[in-house]
Amino acid sequence: MKLRRSRPQRALLPVVLACALPGAAHALDAACAKAITQANLKQIDAPAFHSVKRFSGTSLEVIKANGKLYQRLGTEPWAPASFTVQELREAVQVAERAL
Repeated sequence: MKLRRSRPQRALLPVVLACALPGAAHALDAACAKAITQANLKQIDAPAFHSVKRFSGTSLEVIKANGKLYQRLGTEPWAPASFTVQELREAVQVAERAL
């Protein structure tokens, strides 16, 4: 039996992610943090040289090029991501356990 997550529980996700990603909290606003899911991680990990992932409903974009992650929020210029794929995975796992 699969449990449905309620909206109040989903509201905790940004807080959990901000705690789980030290140094990256400034890069992830609440809307961005809510959009990070296991499916999104699979796309970030895509072996393509230049793959962009736009987190639906947010202004966060993540790109993986030459094995490195880059991020931008809205119209800001691309910058090296302040988190690694592994940190992102761990944050999602922590958030899923908390919910």
